Order: sequence, then structure tokens, then C-alpha cells
Amino acid sequence: MIGICKSLNASQLPTPPSAFSLVRSVVLFTGRIPRGRGQAPSSALPKPDLPAAELLALMDESERMLTEASQAHPGQWYKHFVFGVLDRDKTFRFIDIHNRHHWRIIQDIVTA
Repeated sequence: MIGICKSLNASQLPTPPSAFSLVRSVVLFTGRIPRGRGQAPSSALPKPDLPAAELLALMDESERMLTEASQAHPGQWYKHFVFGVLDRDKTFRFIDIHNRHHWRIIQDIVTA
């Protein structure tokens, strides 16, 4: 979320054109990311031995960055490595879908 928000905040108008993406359309419409289909970029992979204090600091930074990004111009954008260019509102929709996707994974791990 931090990287997405930073990218959104740093983007320059106008929003670049984005080719049609069936995957993007399906994910944004259904609100679900299929499990086991995508691979996170190496920059987004967590450290395996992340201390709890650092995790809490990252969560605080995420909240701050989301608040800052919510003030972005509607035409600001984020370029996803699979979905292409997402404007501000689609970026927030993606963040919500992505977080819910991970929340479901966490729930399954805890209940297993």
C-alpha cells in the first residue's frame, strides 16, 4: 500500500492511456483476486523475520500514506504491473480488493 500510494501521489497529470485489460475489468467488477494466479514483484515481498515493532510502524505509515493519497487529484494514477494504469478511484478500489484478498488468506491460515 505504501508503494502504491507513493506512486499515486508522485504521478503527473494527465493520466496516461491504458489498454483494455480483461483481468483488470474482472477483478475490479467482481472484487476478488483469484488465489495462486499472480506473483508479487520482489519489491513487494515481506521480510521473513520482520520484527513486530517494524510491522506496526509500516502499518502506521500505510495509514498516513492512504490519508495523503485520498487527497490526490482524481486524474492522478498508479501503473500496476498486470492491470496497467489505474486512476485514483480505481487505485483505491484495487487497494481494497487486494487487502480483502490477503485478509481472506490470513483467516484461512488462522482457522486451519
